[in-house]
Amino acid sequence: MSRKPDPARRPQLILDIIEYLHDRTLSSLTMRSLADHLEVSTFTLVYHFGTREELIDAVVEAICEEQTAALDLADVTDVSVAVYFQRFERYWEWAVQPRSLQLQRLVIEAAMAESLHPERSAATKNSLVRWHESALDGLVALGVPEKVARKEARAHANALYGLHYDLIVSRELEIVSEAYQHCMESYRQRIDALVEEREADPAIETDPEATAAVVA
Repeated sequence: MSRKPDPARRPQLILDIIEYLHDRTLSSLTMRSLADHLEVSTFTLVYHFGTREELIDAVVEAICEEQTAALDLADVTDVSVAVYFQRFERYWEWAVQPRSLQLQRLVIEAAMAESLHPERSAATKNSLVRWHESALDGLVALGVPEKVARKEARAHANALYGLHYDLIVSRELEIVSEAYQHCMESYRQRIDALVEEREADPAIETDPEATAAVVA
């Protein structure tokens, strides 16, 4: 009689694997070394994940889900400007923690691998798309015209990714945090101007160049 799978075993293994990768790279991971470290058999890993590539995909998806939870994307359509920006503040508080930096390091490594093998997994791409779409939905809910909101949302989400990358590489927390605050202040000014203009005349399709001139 075959053994029934333990539904709690796989999630716990993923957490243990993420901990194992704290100071290692995805490319260096082998089923044998991982099994030895976790004190399980390679059969256990194969049973729960399949191949090494499938195991890595599962781990990367779990990391991306944790990042999404940190950004709190649950309901971005019922927000004020203050709440919209509080989400990013909370995310940055999470992002600068040592464990979070290691998770993002793994995501960046996975993203480079996915760019070479898009047919295998798209976990990091899907995660980035969720960021773009949630930021877009939030801005549209605030009254920012979709055409403008799409540009602003993508630019800001990518700026956060870039700052996170900077912190991983430079390890200069104070300098990067100052750059983050500057980025947020500039973004807040633009969004405040767009929201105020739309509230003043809801029929207006805001011109990005005109708004930039107002903010300047």
